[in-house]
Amino acid sequence: MAVNAANILAGAGTFSIGAYVTAGGAGTLVDVGHIKTPYELGVAMENFDETTERATGIVKTVPIQTDFTFKVALHEATAENQRISLGQPAANLTGTPPNMTLRVGDRVEQYHQATLVVPGLGTGLVSTYTFWRLQVIGMDPISFGKSVAQMYSVTFRVLRDDSLSGADKHFKRVDS
Repeated sequence: MAVNAANILAGAGTFSIGAYVTAGGAGTLVDVGHIKTPYELGVAMENFDETTERATGIVKTVPIQTDFTFKVALHEATAENQRISLGQPAANLTGTPPNMTLRVGDRVEQYHQATLVVPGLGTGLVSTYTFWRLQVIGMDPISFGKSVAQMYSVTFRVLRDDSLSGADKHFKRVDS
């Protein structure tokens, strides 16, 4: 492969999130606003490794588990961003901005659909990641103070979505 600096991607992106829609339907997604730290897409892979008495190494490996996570630090401390970060149902947030009330209770089983649009390969092009089924699995502590801005650093698990008919059961990337 030839060396090509145009394939080195850097730049801020836009993260939008909404309620999960089955079968890869077009969800209503809302831009969460400013992001504090870079987005992080993580992957953990587990294999079953087979050995034999006649060999000193692994003779076969079979993928048995792949876990994806997506981490984002929501820098705009809106009640809606906090509701999503805490895994609270939409019904727990009431009012009309700027007069909002978030009631924090037990988390419920809920899923989100999201997109991340980042600079792509070439002038004016983008890479769009579509995450079909996300679930909040954790959030970093929220800092309060005169020399620190509040933010919600949330980690999502990217779940498999078997309602999709294509190969993109976890997410897809489209360059355009």
